[in-house]
This record gives sequence, structure tokens and C-alpha cells, in this order.
Amino acid sequence: MSLHWCTRRTGYSTLSKTVGGAVVIAAMLTLAACAPAETDGASPSPSPSATQILPPGATETPDAGDGPQTAAPLPTQEAAVGETVAFDTGISVVIDKVESVTVKAETPGEVSGTAVVVTVTAKNGTDAAQSLDSAVVTVNAQDGEPGIGTTAGDPAPLTGSLAPGKSATGRYVFMLGSASGRDVAVSVNYAAGEPVAIFTGKVS
Repeated sequence: MSLHWCTRRTGYSTLSKTVGGAVVIAAMLTLAACAPAETDGASPSPSPSATQILPPGATETPDAGDGPQTAAPLPTQEAAVGETVAFDTGISVVIDKVESVTVKAETPGEVSGTAVVVTVTAKNGTDAAQSLDSAVVTVNAQDGEPGIGTTAGDPAPLTGSLAPGKSATGRYVFMLGSASGRDVAVSVNYAAGEPVAIFTGKVS
């Protein structure tokens, strides 16, 4: 009787109409127990995660997700504020000044208060134009407090294409409490993937 229920679903339907709930449960248990017999003796297919057999001398290619995924740190050069950092790439950068100002919020999201204005000049000493569109400048106080970039205070970041032999100046504004006289470190990355200059000095 249980074999008949495994191979013909109509037998289970007829039985469910003519017998009580206890017999129906028994029929369901019988179905679960005999389900593997329907494979007709065929071996189950291996799961995708099963170990693959490789030819002699072959090695398995590591998964793309294995190993470290973080990018290697960019090379850096250090200097004092006012000194020029000349990279091997032919680009040089200098922090002209780091000064304290008070900014007033004028648009939504801005904050009023003390801030640091960093003036950066980049010069192209190569024979080809260099893009400054991805230039990044950051400020951190000596105690670790970061300067928070703001659109208040009329910032004018480095941008566009810098022609051979030409210079460009950018102005960056960062909110920083009690900014005047604080020791800070200013990092300048003139283009994505290129070396970084780190300048140290006091906010004037």
C-alpha cells in the first residue's frame, strides 16, 4: 500500500478522501521515506561546492575573493608648511598658507564657526597636461581631530587640466574648533593614485 502511494499521487488523493487524518499523516511519512527510490538507481549529482578532481600536476585557481582586497598605500613625502614637495612624477605642490577664519552658514547643511583655510598651489613640470579634477586635500589637528570640509567660506578647490609649465592654486575650507595656533597636518593628493604630500605647521 505504501509503494502505491509513492508512485501514484492519485492513490494519495483518493485515500485522503476516505480515511481519517491519522492515516493521512502516515501516508505523508511514507511518501517522505520512499522519495529517494524514484531516482531509479541513478547516483545523486554532486553539489556545486563538492571538491573537484583535477588532472595530475594541475592546481586549482584561487577564488577571486581570496587574499587581501585593500589597495597598497600611496607613497608619501613630508614637508613643513611653506616648503615645496617635488614628486618624481614632475608635479610639485606647496601649502602657501594655513589660516584661521570665522565662517557663516549661508546654505542648508552649513555650520557657522571657526574654520581653517588651506591655500594649495600645484605646478606641472611635465611635458603633458595633468588633470586636477580628482585632487584631495585633508586637514587633521595634532590631537587627531579632523577638519570637516565645508562649502562655507568660499572654497575654490583645484580642478581642471593643468598645462605644462603652468601652476594652479586651490582654496579649501575646513571647520575646526579653536583653529588659531593649532598644530595641523595637511595632506595633498593632486590626482587619484598619485603620491601624497603631507605638510605640518601651525594655523596662523
